Amino acid sequence: MKQASLAWVIAVTGLFAGFSTQARALTLFVANTFDTNGIVSFTSAGVGSAFASFGDDFPGGVAFDSSGNLYVAITSESGGQDHIEKFNSAGVGTTFATGVSQPRGLAFNSTGNLFVANSNFDTIEEFTPSGVGTVFADTDMNSPGALAFNATGTLFVANEADIVEFNSSGVGTIFASSGLSGPTGLAFNATGTLFVANQNGYIQEFTPAGVGTHFVRLPLGVDPVGLAFNSTGTLFVTTTANTIVEYSPSAVSTLFASSDLDVPTNLAFNPVPEPPASVLLAGTLGALLALGRRRFIPKWWESRTRTKQSSCGTEFSRNS
Repeated sequence: MKQASLAWVIAVTGLFAGFSTQARALTLFVANTFDTNGIVSFTSAGVGSAFASFGDDFPGGVAFDSSGNLYVAITSESGGQDHIEKFNSAGVGTTFATGVSQPRGLAFNSTGNLFVANSNFDTIEEFTPSGVGTVFADTDMNSPGALAFNATGTLFVANEADIVEFNSSGVGTIFASSGLSGPTGLAFNATGTLFVANQNGYIQEFTPAGVGTHFVRLPLGVDPVGLAFNSTGTLFVTTTANTIVEYSPSAVSTLFASSDLDVPTNLAFNPVPEPPASVLLAGTLGALLALGRRRFIPKWWESRTRTKQSSCGTEFSRNS
């Protein structure tokens, strides 16, 4: 009985542990922009694998919609059109939108419209879910790059030397400029603080009022590039040292990945958790059934199962 009880506790504990940790793990997708020119996906353990390759074309911004479809800004170097590529959950890519020029940052608003920074046109374009585009803003910009929405729907845009915020009507005002040095990445944490990657080695954080302080200084000679928060508030940073580093809210750093990277830039987490909880549940129930065949199921569960089976005209039997 002690052996059966122990096996039961281990199995049930494994089930709930799976739901509380692995079921909520998010996959990180990163744009490589040198020889490989593609997208690499990383598990929560930092194991990378190739997701998509673009040949001579350069991937820029990456963003997920709420359904887990990945959007990638593509600048063509092979004679094709600059465009936005859309990948479904199965990894199949199709052209989502054209009419962009050197697209960089991507971001979705709360209604599912995709915003694109056209660095060559100095505009922000807005696309409906069906791919219909309109110009959202065409002033107060100079080679716009990274984009990020705050919780109230205000769009923040990284220019060459400042950060501009745009209301829903496309009217922009300068949010911050002091201490910035070619900002390349933007990301909001859960409390509404804006984090900015600079080309001087610093990551800055800005309050909603635009007051900035240094969050962390990377090692000498290394600059942060792209920024993204996971669901637990850890900040993930691509760097010019071909690494991805994660930072706790108190700025404690941990190396997340250093392989499968080739000048990594933008990054985004898939909002759809991997692996699915249903897979974990099926695996755990399979383990429980295997335990039952080895006479490790507790007697109270065995009796209950025998009663139900007998009521259906089938006798439950155990292997001797």
